[in-house]
Amino acid sequence: MMSMTSFNWPDSSEFETILVLGGSTFAFCLTHYLFHPNVIEQRLKDPIKAYYVSKVLSGFLMSFVALGVLYYTGFDLHIFTPTVADFIFGSVFALTLFVMLFPLFVVSAKDPNMQSHYPELRVSKRNRALVVQSAIVWFVYLMGYEFLIRGAVLYYGVERWGFWNGMTVMTAVYVLFHLNKAASETFICFVAGPLFGCITIYFSSIWAVVLLHTLIAVATENLAAKYNPAFSIE
Repeated sequence: MMSMTSFNWPDSSEFETILVLGGSTFAFCLTHYLFHPNVIEQRLKDPIKAYYVSKVLSGFLMSFVALGVLYYTGFDLHIFTPTVADFIFGSVFALTLFVMLFPLFVVSAKDPNMQSHYPELRVSKRNRALVVQSAIVWFVYLMGYEFLIRGAVLYYGVERWGFWNGMTVMTAVYVLFHLNKAASETFICFVAGPLFGCITIYFSSIWAVVLLHTLIAVATENLAAKYNPAFSIE
C-alpha cells in the first residue's frame, strides 16, 4: 500500500496527459448528455432542428477543446493546416478508399441492428433538403470528433509516448466512445481506429480522415434509410 509520504503529485507533463485525456473524455460526455437531441428538443420543440443544433454544438465544442488542449500543451498544430500537397493527396486517398469500401457499407446498411441506429434522424419521409442538411451537420460534428480523437488524443499520444502506445490509447478511447452503437460498429473500431490514425499521421493532416469519416457516416445514414421500409425519400 502506498504511503502518503511516497505519493507524488502530477508534474507538468503528467498534468498535460490528464488535460488531454480527461478533457477529451469530458467534452465527449457533454456532447452525449448535455447536447443530446432529446435534451435540446425540450427547448426547441422541433426534433429536426434539435438534431441539427445538437450536431453543430457538439462539433464546435469538440473542436474547441481539441485545439485548446493542444495549444496549451505547446504542440505545433500543423496537422490542422497541412500543405496543399498533403491536403490534395490525403483527400484523393480518402475518396479512393471510400469507393473501395463502399460495398461493405451496403452490406452493413441491410443489417437490422444497423438500421436500428441509422439514420439517426428518425424522420420517415426524407426529402433531398433534409439529406443535404444532415450531411452538412455530420461534417461539422465529425470535424470536431476527429479533431478530438485523431487530433488531440492521437497526436499528443504519439508525440509523448511513441507510435504504438499513442495509437493504442487512441484506439481504446475510440472504441469506448462507440459503446452506445451497434456491436458491429463498436468492434470495427478496433480496425478503423488504427487505420484512421495511420492516415492522419502519414498525410500530416486531419482533413483526409474528416472527409473519409463524413463520407462513411452520410453513406451509412442514407443506405440504412434506403433498405429500411420505414423510411422513404420524396
